[in-house]
Amino acid sequence: MASSALCSRNSGNIGMPQETSLIKNDRFLDTRFSKELDAIRKSINSNNGAKSSNILLMFVPLGVDETKINPQLLSECDSLGSDRGFLAHQTAGAAVYLIDPRTEYDRTLKIQDLIDEFERGIEYILQ
Repeated sequence: MASSALCSRNSGNIGMPQETSLIKNDRFLDTRFSKELDAIRKSINSNNGAKSSNILLMFVPLGVDETKINPQLLSECDSLGSDRGFLAHQTAGAAVYLIDPRTEYDRTLKIQDLIDEFERGIEYILQ
């Protein structure tokens, strides 16, 4: 599933040969798959966010059906990403407010459960 999703992608890295004389010895689909996978890897490696747009950008091109992703997972990740961004970029290291360790621990467990569910739900792309 992931290989067909990648081959159907077009990041502009490779085009169809226009003439048979232009076809190289490398197999077209192997080359296309490798280039598209490299584009996805680059996107993932340059990602430093955990918001829904980042998650969708990483997984949808691999063949994950975005409608199958639990909206609660995306919402929790958006909330966590916003909080993280605020603390990292707006507070300049100053303590603006105290966090409740229990609330954050519970939030972490909830997100972990949602990630576990997500992983079970995307096993189909590995087949």
